Amino acid sequence: MVDAQGYPNTKAEIVVRMEAARRALLATLGAQELAALVAPGPDGGWSVKDHIAHIAAWERYLAAMLTGDDRWTEMGLTGAPTQVEEWQINKAIYEHNVDLSLAQVYARWDAAHRTVLDALAGLTDADLLLPFAHYVPDATGDGATDPIYGWINGNTWGHYEEHAGWIAEQLAQADAAQVADTGGAYGPSVVADFIAANDAARTEIMTLLAGLDEAALSAPRGPDGWAIKDHLLHLAAWERGVAALLGGHDRSNAMGLTDAQTEMVDNADEINALLFEAGRMRTAQAALAEFEAAHLAMQAALATLTDADLQRPYAEFLPDADDTDLGPPIAEVISGNAWAHYIEHLEWIEDALGE
Repeated sequence: MVDAQGYPNTKAEIVVRMEAARRALLATLGAQELAALVAPGPDGGWSVKDHIAHIAAWERYLAAMLTGDDRWTEMGLTGAPTQVEEWQINKAIYEHNVDLSLAQVYARWDAAHRTVLDALAGLTDADLLLPFAHYVPDATGDGATDPIYGWINGNTWGHYEEHAGWIAEQLAQADAAQVADTGGAYGPSVVADFIAANDAARTEIMTLLAGLDEAALSAPRGPDGWAIKDHLLHLAAWERGVAALLGGHDRSNAMGLTDAQTEMVDNADEINALLFEAGRMRTAQAALAEFEAAHLAMQAALATLTDADLQRPYAEFLPDADDTDLGPPIAEVISGNAWAHYIEHLEWIEDALGE
């Protein structure tokens, strides 16, 4: 259902619109060389990375508002701003996030998006009609009486579409020399070969899935009962975990596992079972968006490595490893959770579609 202005006002419609807009923005980002996404904007302004950090911050604000948590802390700001304009809040968000890497920003956006989905899952359609002041009791002014679904729309799909326009314009105006000066992430190196292999394998999967609708992507197939969307969520989780690992973050948490679950599992099969259950109710559009976001996070993380880094042992990347000499070269872990993992599941997906 939509309101008189054409804005969705039910949970299901909002989520559909969110996932479609997010996937469109991810597609725009995925078509760019990594250097273009960190290049300063016109007149030294926001880079594309800064736009994404901004979107993620306001999504964290929204999720905190819906769940009763401290909104400003979740945005990364200290204390509740008083008597300030929105542009001043946005300036503070920029300053708080400007030094983050592209991989860190992608990870934060992905986490913020999933937090919003979790917050929405706890609401009913009737809750969406409650006023802003119900969720922010000290709110004043005309907007305090507006239904909260307007805020949800404005800080999710509406926000994506707003910034997508600016990002597309900025990328179109980008000077090739400016892009080349920002690091040469695609220079001739082994790292570049990994990035290219990931792109090529992912393209194969997306080509295979072209034209399949929500029903086709969501239908259980094969002896294990996995739908195609389950394969995508599985691939995304493992790739997201390794991208986080490369950035010095907890791999299991990035995959969506709690500390208790991590302690409980003994092998990859048990992890996969937990991931499958966690994604069982996710839509195909959500799975496609997560697959895209995880791929971008991996590519951004790879761009921070040197060729020599690829030969460092796995344990060197673990935040709390006792012996950093243990494990295979990280190159093997990356391959097994990115392009080689894609190809493995590509064959299973082809078999499932051929049934």
